[in-house]
Amino acid sequence: MRLCLIALLLVSNTALAQIWHYIITSDAGTAYFLDPASVIKQDALVTYTQLLKYPDGYDSKNREIHSIRHTKQIDCSDNISRTLTMIAYSKEGAEGRIETLSIGQETKWQKINQNSILSLYKTQLCK
Repeated sequence: MRLCLIALLLVSNTALAQIWHYIITSDAGTAYFLDPASVIKQDALVTYTQLLKYPDGYDSKNREIHSIRHTKQIDCSDNISRTLTMIAYSKEGAEGRIETLSIGQETKWQKINQNSILSLYKTQLCK
């Protein structure tokens, strides 16, 4: 049941992800975006979709990756986050071939470090 819900969320995010809100570009050149239409708030828990663009690409196990789309959760009250899904694409903007896919394999909750890129998402989403 939970896997179906995550798959449905993933599919619905694909249809809705038309406008990406720019967050920041890292020192390494990775651009971070948020899909505002994907944001779901339940009490202190926020689920959202994030896009990372790698203009120069990177090689992950002989796979050329230019963008990654994550579905993530932030627990605003406990200052922790986890990744629910991850899809890596061969082109920027979550386009091209799917190079890597991880659905339903939730990661462990991790502390959000102050002054990290993730803390920028938390600041914006936990208002």
